[in-house]
Amino acid sequence: MRPELLRDQWLDRQYEASGNLAARIALHARFSTSKIDWMDWVFERLTLPARARVLEVGCGTLLLWRRNAARVPAGWALTLTDRSEGMLAEGRALLAEAAPALAARAAFGVADAARLPFAAGSFDAVIANHMLYHVPDRAQALREFKRVLAPGGRLFAATNGKAHMAEVRAPGITAILYPERALPWHEQVEEDWFGLEHGGAEVAAVFGNSSLAVFPDGLAVHDVGALLAYHESYVALDAAQRSAVLAYYDARRGPDGVVRIAKASGLFEARA
Repeated sequence: MRPELLRDQWLDRQYEASGNLAARIALHARFSTSKIDWMDWVFERLTLPARARVLEVGCGTLLLWRRNAARVPAGWALTLTDRSEGMLAEGRALLAEAAPALAARAAFGVADAARLPFAAGSFDAVIANHMLYHVPDRAQALREFKRVLAPGGRLFAATNGKAHMAEVRAPGITAILYPERALPWHEQVEEDWFGLEHGGAEVAAVFGNSSLAVFPDGLAVHDVGALLAYHESYVALDAAQRSAVLAYYDARRGPDGVVRIAKASGLFEARA
């Protein structure tokens, strides 16, 4: 089977519902060392006019908007899309519960980043929050982002760097998670992966410009069970593997009982 088909099947399984993503978000929410939440930090960088047409591609469970609902200007018209119909439905329900007024005035739809169902110049901003590394043809997706932006419209594209959570991909832990087989594609950091190191060049190749803001953060994990849940959101583990994962991280606690994990995340911005 072709690698891109394996990737698409994996993505369909991973994001048909929100459980796997929720386990990963919970790890960061509980143990981040930053004084500001990631979604707050991203929102504060959406420096847009009081009236703006905003498209999010790959919106997931709409956490960006649920967390910042009270700060969304009344003049922003939101169009929120995701590749997964199930994920979008869950996110829409969560937003309706958390911020019914905002949910009522937003538009929702299933959309492929490389084939957006919108006319040229439809938006003043496109947000792609930690999703471009899942897109097989990123250049086409970026062209679509530029196409649907009005002149002067802005792209906000978040991603990670190669050093991001390198400790959870170290040989010792991957040997436990994936015995007798190669590290799967979704755990690898390929040279052509859309990351902090090369993503700016990809954005600039389409938009002609790109800037990067880096989010200062790390993880200080005192509950290694949360790391086990993180890994189990990617791969099914048996009892022996679960015990080995817990022992692996227990052995890596510092004198304060904390496992420290590096993070490297940031936000690219470009103008159409």
